[in-house]
Amino acid sequence: MASTRFAWVAIFLLAAAGCRNSRSELVEAELRTRDRELRELRGDLLQSTTMNEALENTLKTQQYQQPGLRTGASVLSQVKDIQLARGTGGIDEDKMPGDEGLQVVLVPRDVDASPIKAAGTLKVTALEISPEGLKTPLSTWDVSALQLRRSWRSGLISTGYFVTLPWQKIPGTEKLRIVATFMPLEGGVFEAEKDVTIKLLPEAIRGQPASGPAFLGPPLPAAGPTLPINTVPTGPPPRPAPPVEPPKPPATSTTEVKRWQPVSRQIELGRPDGVESP
Repeated sequence: MASTRFAWVAIFLLAAAGCRNSRSELVEAELRTRDRELRELRGDLLQSTTMNEALENTLKTQQYQQPGLRTGASVLSQVKDIQLARGTGGIDEDKMPGDEGLQVVLVPRDVDASPIKAAGTLKVTALEISPEGLKTPLSTWDVSALQLRRSWRSGLISTGYFVTLPWQKIPGTEKLRIVATFMPLEGGVFEAEKDVTIKLLPEAIRGQPASGPAFLGPPLPAAGPTLPINTVPTGPPPRPAPPVEPPKPPATSTTEVKRWQPVSRQIELGRPDGVESP
């Protein structure tokens, strides 16, 4: 009986020892797994840090190598390209037949294709397109940086520089090609072009300089019925007559004029006139 109890105690002790060994092995395996994952995370972090530093160094190198880039300027603030947006074409503000000028809507854009108000100068060239497709230079305008900065507008349809340009020469065709050359102050040259259709001015003044007499407006209407001659002034109004000056006295001669003096002779009474007394 005692031997049986001893056997059961021995078996229990062996089982407990086996459980303890298995638990220890599980805990050790879990610790090894955690340690391996930690080493992998540290490696990924070190790799990410190294890549970020390399990218920052590359970006700084590109910024310093690009000509005209200001110190501390953001890459997003640089001009990637330009666009001639909606609204570019003829402009009619005098409510008369035909467009009296050209409007150019210039939109500088960044790397995200968003409009940016970049400072610079603008050159616009208009070319006439004939029905045969031939292009002939019409006019050229130069816009300073100050004038361009004052023309910036923000709207729902278009946001950019709205530049109004009067005709230098009256176009003779409806189709024009607009070529815009934008030169940012930071450096670089960007160009965009667009074909537009305008409303022509009266045929009598097409192809003539805008500053000539033909650009003063449409021909005057025909004269009405003639008025009687007596009611139509034939010349400028008469001038008022000058004041009449009094006549000047005649100039006195230098020769002495003798005045008449009575004869100092006595005539006696009772004697004939002219008979002298003794």
